[in-house]
Amino acid sequence: MQEAGVYIPTLFHLDGVGDVGSCRLCLIEITRMNKLLPACVTKVAEGMEVQTNSDRLHKYRRTILEMLFAEGNH
Repeated sequence: MQEAGVYIPTLFHLDGVGDVGSCRLCLIEITRMNKLLPACVTKVAEGMEVQTNSDRLHKYRRTILEMLFAEGNH
């Protein structure tokens, strides 16, 4: 998505290393789907409508960051 000029936060994306979707910081919403999906491993399909910036996404991303920092390993 960044090639298209759309910013999506990432935590573990590194050039040369495969994406696994484990941090879930890059969550996106896809129209007509109830669950959130990690952008780094979600396959793009014709006609897919993707939301990258919403109140729901901000809430989940904040919770994810809080949980990661609560572990004390970061």
